[in-house]
Amino acid sequence: EMRHGVHSMTKTLSGGLSMLYLAERYGDAVFDTLVTDVVPEAAAIPGWQGVTLEHVLNMVTGTAGEDAGSSSFLFRPDSSWQTLEFIAGLGDAAPAPGTTFSYATTHTFVLSFAMQRLVEAREGAGVRYWDLVQRDVLDPIGVFDFPIQTSLERGGDTPVPTLGVGAFPTADDIAKIVQLYLDEGAHNGVQLLHRGRTLEATNKTAWPGYAVTNFTSYQHSFWLYSVTSPSRGCSYKASTMQGFGANYAILLPSGIAAIRLTDNEEYDIAPMIRAAEEIRPSC
Repeated sequence: EMRHGVHSMTKTLSGGLSMLYLAERYGDAVFDTLVTDVVPEAAAIPGWQGVTLEHVLNMVTGTAGEDAGSSSFLFRPDSSWQTLEFIAGLGDAAPAPGTTFSYATTHTFVLSFAMQRLVEAREGAGVRYWDLVQRDVLDPIGVFDFPIQTSLERGGDTPVPTLGVGAFPTADDIAKIVQLYLDEGAHNGVQLLHRGRTLEATNKTAWPGYAVTNFTSYQHSFWLYSVTSPSRGCSYKASTMQGFGANYAILLPSGIAAIRLTDNEEYDIAPMIRAAEEIRPSC
C-alpha cells in the first residue's frame, strides 16, 4: 500500500497514458494537433510554430526547455500561466520541430496544458482531461486512487497536472498500468488506449522513434534500450519507463515486465533483466 514518488516515470504512467487515451477517444489526428491551435497564447512565440502534440510528447519541440531546475516553476506558481510564461522565456533551440531530441520536463507541462485546452474545446469548460483518464482508463483496470500533483490555480482556473513529475502510485498501480501497455492498450476486450500508437510506444512496429544519445530511441514517453540477454547472448530492445533515483518499469519482448522502485540511484538494469529472463526468455 506504500506510495512512491517515481519522478519522471510520471511522464509515461500519466503523460503518455493520457495522450494514448485521447487518441482513442478523439482519433489518431490528436497527435498532429498544433500547440498553437489549442494554446492560442503560444501563437506569438516563434519557437512554438509548427509544434504538434506528438512533438511535445516525444521531446522534439525545437524549443528550449528545463529539467532539473524546473521544479520550482512547476509546483510553486499560483497559476499555470506563470509556468507557461517562464517556459516561453526559455526561448528556441535549433533545429526545427520533429528533428532533434531534447529532454525537458517543462515540455511535458506544455503538453498537459494543451491536452486540457483540447478537452475543454470538445467537452466543455471545466472538464478535466485527467478526470476522463481516471474514469475511462484507470478505474476499469482497478487503479481507483492515483494521486498526481497539479498547478495551484489560485485564480479559480482548472488545475492542470504537472505531468512530467509528481505521480505517487503504489507498486500495484504501476503493475496494472504496465499490464495495460503490455496488452496493447486493451482491457477485458475493450480498447482503452489507441492501439496503433500504443504499439509504437512499446516498440511493436517499425517506427524507430527519435534517436537519443546512449539509448536507442525515445518513443511516446518510453525510453528504448538495446539489451543483450545475460543468459542467451542474443540481443533485443526493451521499452522502459524510468525516473530519478533509479525507478524503472521495463517491458520485455517476452511479455514479462520488471519493476523496481528505489532512491539509491543505482541505474544498472542488468539484474532486473536477468531476473526476468529466468522467468521467461525474450529470445
